[in-house]
Amino acid sequence: MMTHLEATLRAINEKTEVELVTLTEPDMTRSSATGAPNLFIGRVRKRTRQSCYLCSHYSSEVNEQRAREGKPTDFVPMPRRWGKHIEGTPLVEHNGQLYLEYLIDQVDDVRYELDGCEIPQSVLEPWIKSKRKSSRQGVEDEVVVRLVKLSNLVSVSLN
Repeated sequence: MMTHLEATLRAINEKTEVELVTLTEPDMTRSSATGAPNLFIGRVRKRTRQSCYLCSHYSSEVNEQRAREGKPTDFVPMPRRWGKHIEGTPLVEHNGQLYLEYLIDQVDDVRYELDGCEIPQSVLEPWIKSKRKSSRQGVEDEVVVRLVKLSNLVSVSLN
C-alpha cells in the first residue's frame, strides 16, 4: 500500500527545492584511533535538517559547477552502484525498500541523539567516520548527492 509521502514524492518530476529532516544511524567505527571501543554503536541517531533539491540531474549539476570554476564541462558519472532509479521521480528502489535521492544545497542543522536524548557531537567525534570527497568530479565545491530510506524521513517541506 502506497503511503501519502510516497505518492507525493512520486508526483515530483522536475527539480524541486525542499527542506528535509532525516533521522539516520551515523556511520561510525567500532573503535577510536586510540583503540577505545565504541559503546555507542546502535544507540545513536543523527537528526539532520537540510535544504535540498529533488529530481536534479547529477551530471548536469557537476558540469554546471565545473563551468562556474572555469573547468571543462565533460563530466560523465559512473553507473549507479546499487538500486534502480524510478523514472520520472526522485525515488530509488533497492531490495524492496524505497529511497529518496537528493542533492544537498545546505546543511542547516545536525544533532545527535543517544537513546533518544541529545548528546554533543564532540562526545562522538572519535568514532564518527568522515565523509570522502568525490575524486571524479574535478571541482573544488563538491556536488553532494545522497540517498535516504523513506522510513528515515522525519519531514519533507516543499519550498
